[in-house]
Amino acid sequence: MVAAGLCDEVLVQVAYAIGVAKPVGLYVNTYGTAKVKITDGEIAEAAWFTRAEIREALEHGDWNSDSESRLLLPGSISIAREIIESWAALD
Repeated sequence: MVAAGLCDEVLVQVAYAIGVAKPVGLYVNTYGTAKVKITDGEIAEAAWFTRAEIREALEHGDWNSDSESRLLLPGSISIAREIIESWAALD
């Protein structure tokens, strides 16, 4: 993040659990040095979604203009997508 010019300083912590192949937590702190501000329009809309709504969106696959889902999910190879899929798979 620093090398990419997104911030001047950063702390990234990844939490793993014994017997779990994927990370169970992620924490990022830029100590106020982030160069990207949320107020610049990057996040146009935010909302809460139920597990059922997320599962329905995942059934549509990656987002495209033909999708009926109102969710724009991250790409299938992203870490964010993996986190969403793992959460959606919980009972």
